[in-house]
Amino acid sequence: MNVPSMRRADSILCYIPTSTHSQHSSEIAEHIRLRLTAELPIIVAIGREAASIADWKRSLGEAEQALLIGRELLDTTRVLDYTDLGIYRLLILLRDKPELWEFYRSTLIALVDYDREQRAELLKTLTVFFDNLGNLAR
Repeated sequence: MNVPSMRRADSILCYIPTSTHSQHSSEIAEHIRLRLTAELPIIVAIGREAASIADWKRSLGEAEQALLIGRELLDTTRVLDYTDLGIYRLLILLRDKPELWEFYRSTLIALVDYDREQRAELLKTLTVFFDNLGNLAR
């Protein structure tokens, strides 16, 4: 596919034209991921559609956030789509803010302590909840 692309130290950035962002772009990204993972271990991340060249920077930033979150927290054997990241989109913006760590200390540390004392798995349950992007059924 002849598309604008740029090689970086640890990644390749491609702008892939699509007619709609819905499932079509995810399907293209999945096709690329499947084709390339046969030869290399790669992670594919996509941002929201960029309707114009002016939107490329935003879409790139979103894809980079999806990649960062995926590498640290999620299953990287599928396309990481920024629009599917749910609560992680907020958490990544707050990761360096003292408010996030204060929230952890005032809320989640009690859960960590409870699990340790009771040999429970509430933290594991919460992790699975977030791993499934907030899907309660899963």
